[in-house]
Amino acid sequence: PESICYCTQSPQDNAEYVLKKPIKHKDVGKALAMLNLQFKDHESVLAPSVRAGVHVHINVQELNLTQVANLTTLYLVVEDLLLDVCGEGRQSNLFCLKGCEAEVMINQIAQFFKTGQVDYLNNNIRYSGINLAALPKYGSVEFRSLRTPNNIEDIGKWVDTLHHIFKVSREYSTPDKIISGFSGFNPTEFIKKVCPLYADG
Repeated sequence: PESICYCTQSPQDNAEYVLKKPIKHKDVGKALAMLNLQFKDHESVLAPSVRAGVHVHINVQELNLTQVANLTTLYLVVEDLLLDVCGEGRQSNLFCLKGCEAEVMINQIAQFFKTGQVDYLNNNIRYSGINLAALPKYGSVEFRSLRTPNNIEDIGKWVDTLHHIFKVSREYSTPDKIISGFSGFNPTEFIKKVCPLYADG
């Protein structure tokens, strides 16, 4: 199951909306439609914030360490491209730093995958676009890059993309196969395979 949470702003106040419990990917559309209805009923609006955005957790409790490494690697390979759709203010954002700007995060997760010691997954790496500090706490990998969009549909599209990356990552045996696959693939075809919803954008 996946869980999603994100912050929105109304003219009166700010609010964070968090699912009470994780839901399956197939139920995300229904949950978002229900939330959208509540926004309309209470005349609330989605508004961007430098600090707040959409946070998506993907349950990885049934994955082994290599499979979590595959998911992490595949996301980082396409992260720069994904940030182009995440919205203004998400590039170089201190609350969702991308891998190439978060040396501490890269070093610590590399040590985690090398040693299996969860002490490396601490709050020092929490504010990365992909947050593995959620792993020992919730059994999930958190994705923090998406802005608070102006419409619910963008959230659904983002969740679908992350879920697709999760599924594609299961096709590889090890992270180095992802890297060699990316290097040997036609870049356009690789993006179509990994992020089909954004491939034409």
